[in-house]
Amino acid sequence: MNLYQYVAYKNPEGAKRVINSYGEKAIRQPDILAKQLAEKVNKHGKEALYRITSVHPDLKLISDYHEVNAPKVEEKKEDKPCTCGKNDYSSADGAEASEVKKVVEDIKRKQEIDSVASASQKTEKSDRTELMIIGAVALIGLALVTRN
Repeated sequence: MNLYQYVAYKNPEGAKRVINSYGEKAIRQPDILAKQLAEKVNKHGKEALYRITSVHPDLKLISDYHEVNAPKVEEKKEDKPCTCGKNDYSSADGAEASEVKKVVEDIKRKQEIDSVASASQKTEKSDRTELMIIGAVALIGLALVTRN
């Protein structure tokens, strides 16, 4: 379960507020909400990610943990190479930005496939409807001819 799914399932009202803050209508289904959150991060980057984390159901717990485990001012910092910007968009399960983008692209592909499938079903239904109408007209015509 990634960050978007977790927020959508555990705090759907907060997820809905984030989506609505971008002027888009949020769908109450958690799976769709998670997809919408991922799309917002893909489109708006850090700003959307910060909005999502602000409605994270465990925000207080995470904040308290970081406050307790934050290095004290007196302690010396070890010289470590800067990792700034490498994990700006990582999700709760540690997926990096490239992985998140891949997931969003997969979601888009699935939506396109679903839309094509639903379009073919609509065409199939309209063909069936036309055949039923033609059959009904033929029966009425046959009934009129045999009656006279």
